[in-house]
Amino acid sequence: MNLKLEILHFRMIKAISDTGSVTAAARQLGVTQSALSHRLHDAERRLDAMLFERKNRKLFLTDTGRRLLFSAEIILNELENVEYQISTATAKNFESVRIGMKAYGPYHWFPCVVRRFRQSNPGVEIELLADVVDDPVQALQDNVIDLAIISRPGNDDQLESIKLFRDEMVAVLPATHPKSTLTHLEVEDFSSETYFTYETVPEKGREYDLFFSHSKTRIKKIIRIGRTDAIIEMVSAGLGVTVLTHWILAPYLNSHPIIAKPLTEDRLFIDWYAVIHKEKSSTFAYSATDEIRRHLMQNRPEAA
Repeated sequence: MNLKLEILHFRMIKAISDTGSVTAAARQLGVTQSALSHRLHDAERRLDAMLFERKNRKLFLTDTGRRLLFSAEIILNELENVEYQISTATAKNFESVRIGMKAYGPYHWFPCVVRRFRQSNPGVEIELLADVVDDPVQALQDNVIDLAIISRPGNDDQLESIKLFRDEMVAVLPATHPKSTLTHLEVEDFSSETYFTYETVPEKGREYDLFFSHSKTRIKKIIRIGRTDAIIEMVSAGLGVTVLTHWILAPYLNSHPIIAKPLTEDRLFIDWYAVIHKEKSSTFAYSATDEIRRHLMQNRPEAA
């Protein structure tokens, strides 16, 4: 991998963005103003793009700079977390189970599982890696996480897939939507709608693969919003509709003016799995899976 920028460039971009000037950023980073100015020019030369523009004697990020800052904050935060985890593990003989889910996953189950896991596994913690896990299965194979929670089984002989429970995919509409009186929705019912989705690249085994791809009907407008809470707020405001699993949707149903409707007359279901690497994952990963499964069986979300 041939990266053009280094960590010091990412720290520089964040510091200048936070302070609005090279002088203040240099003071924050403990370097001279001339050194930081040279570093900024070096980054822009490597990328062949302007990162800041000056307005009223203050520096503001360009569109390119904003995109880079978004990634820089994720990278720097993750590095800080890893360093802290390593130092804590060294000092306290700290062990943990790293659970990976896509960022849109539901998390309302997490505190209960952690509480019960701590009781049966004293001295071991559970970490949830949602913001840095774009592909949980790949992260599992790369030993970035110990346990992946996904809506399809792993497709590798080195992976063990443990079914957690069956979930239903439902349409989510504003409570006052004209189609809220229908018993269920078909693909054609989405043709005139603004549709909110986590990502515009279809994910295997999810709504596009199981529902939309079986019809020639096209949705009027598709808008990517990468967070569940943001999607719920947009639907609640009457700005569009979406499709979620009931497990993901459940915490919002009573607190937002939205309604869930089945997809097709036969309804549409998916299975959630805990996926563990047979060789790399510890026995604690299996223990965490047992606690997750036990919690979900006792607190199964009701269907639409």
